[in-house]
Amino acid sequence: MAAPSRFFPDQREGVLAQSAEFLAAPEQNLIPEDHLLYEIGEVMAKPALGRTSNVDVTIYKSLGSVVQYPAAAR
Repeated sequence: MAAPSRFFPDQREGVLAQSAEFLAAPEQNLIPEDHLLYEIGEVMAKPALGRTSNVDVTIYKSLGSVVQYPAAAR
């Protein structure tokens, strides 16, 4: 599911430091190194593009920024 998806973290630095499942995927050739896109806050504030079509699969990785959960659920 990760390969055709668009992957948005709450905090890029946190995912790169703590997200074992994301870090293992490029090592296993499941996703490219540049698969990590914009932070979810950038998408919600609109300077960054989120979904590009109705068939996009979006993965949101949160490491605990609870204030962003309601916005991501919209």
